[in-house]
Amino acid sequence: MDQVQPGDILIPAIAPSIYRKIPRHGKLLSNLTKKIQGIPYTSSKLVVSNKTLIGYGLPRKGENRFNTFSFPVYLRLIEKGILLRHKDITSDKSKKIIEFANKKINLPYSYSDIFKSLISRLFGERINVNEDISKLSDKELLEYTDSLICSSIIAIAYKYAGLRLNFGVKNLLNVWPKDFILSSKFKIIAKIGT
Repeated sequence: MDQVQPGDILIPAIAPSIYRKIPRHGKLLSNLTKKIQGIPYTSSKLVVSNKTLIGYGLPRKGENRFNTFSFPVYLRLIEKGILLRHKDITSDKSKKIIEFANKKINLPYSYSDIFKSLISRLFGERINVNEDISKLSDKELLEYTDSLICSSIIAIAYKYAGLRLNFGVKNLLNVWPKDFILSSKFKIIAKIGT
């Protein structure tokens, strides 16, 4: 994947080999997310380089934590995917995104936040059970240590870098993979698989 740049986002469809390793409650939430989104993409990964991804749900033993993984190996594990790039990304902004992501290494995944996000989205965010972090300063965002979900942590990294996202959701803790795909701020760089 020579065309990838740091800060790009990979939106994969979970391959059966990875899906089998997901805990039962994770499978339930993954299936609900697919149904509500209307697309097979249930995760978001941040590109660090053409050799490294960072995100939740990467094949590791133990807890689901925000970690790095080999990009080429991960591409062999997914069924298909979409590679996105923010239209206004610069080298400096990309460095800030990666800086933020690196500060979040080992942050646990929040199954409760994905459930809260499901509730919020079902009710059009009229019932928002996630806290609103939109007013946090850059320093507060960098120091934020509550567990998150895959798309939210990447959206927060973009906010930290000063990039507008133009999502249909107000709360960054309610961001899903579909929001990156539908945002006018992102363009498709590549489609992977069928």
